[in-house]
Amino acid sequence: MLIRIVLEAHTIMHCIYLKEKKCSHGMLITSLNLGKNKMSKERVIVNDRGIKNRLKSIKPFSAISEYIWNGFDAKADEVEIKWLSNDLGTLDYLSIKDNGTGISEQELDIRFKPFLSSEKRNGTDLKHINLVHGKNGLGRLTFFKFANKATWDTTYLNNDNLLYDHSITINSDSLDNFSKIDGSLSSSKHSGTNVIFTNIIELSEFYIKNTLTPYVEKEFSWFLYLFRESGYSLKIGDHAINPENMIKDQETFEIIIKEYSFNIQYVRWASKLNSQSSRFYFSN
Repeated sequence: MLIRIVLEAHTIMHCIYLKEKKCSHGMLITSLNLGKNKMSKERVIVNDRGIKNRLKSIKPFSAISEYIWNGFDAKADEVEIKWLSNDLGTLDYLSIKDNGTGISEQELDIRFKPFLSSEKRNGTDLKHINLVHGKNGLGRLTFFKFANKATWDTTYLNNDNLLYDHSITINSDSLDNFSKIDGSLSSSKHSGTNVIFTNIIELSEFYIKNTLTPYVEKEFSWFLYLFRESGYSLKIGDHAINPENMIKDQETFEIIIKEYSFNIQYVRWASKLNSQSSRFYFSN
């Protein structure tokens, strides 16, 4: 039986599938439950070829920013990028560490199987805005643009209220597979994730300072400014990203409407941000 699946993405594509067969887009439908007049649709898994095809336009600075967003998505308020450079000026490794909720072993299939669309997380506390990035479900796999290997060393709070450590590794030549080291009791005092990229491709300390850092400033300044009272911190090496450095001018004034008083803060950026157009934010 031939079954047509409509893939929900930025560009709608139509593929004809046989059960457990791949199409030219490098995607695979895992299961279909057919009733007499009903069809239940499963999410589409993307294989290595399909992943690289969909992410071919991603640049290293954009890919690295995606991992920073992953940290903030995990309710981190501290994210830090570190690296080790060698005598040639290239990098031996680059890491992105956060103090978020970590990745539980129960979430591995959801977080690391490359589905076409990510699960959308609902519900968050007042401090942590719900930021859902990597809308293609592939955000954690963009590392192949700048490294051959990624390892997630993560600590999470288990259902028994104890912290556990475990590790996930993905190689760039097989993005649709991951290996893991089973969890064990942690000696850490808090949860978090450290993503370590090795066998770095083309990145250098010069690139970090002159390309990555300016991009990250334009990507995260609005977020760090908007939630500055919540204590968010983003560091690239010893350099803390300060949104004030991106502000051309600002003004604060008050508007009273009936019995309500509103404190208005106007900000004009010194240069155009990456993707955040002019916005109005209401903070209660």
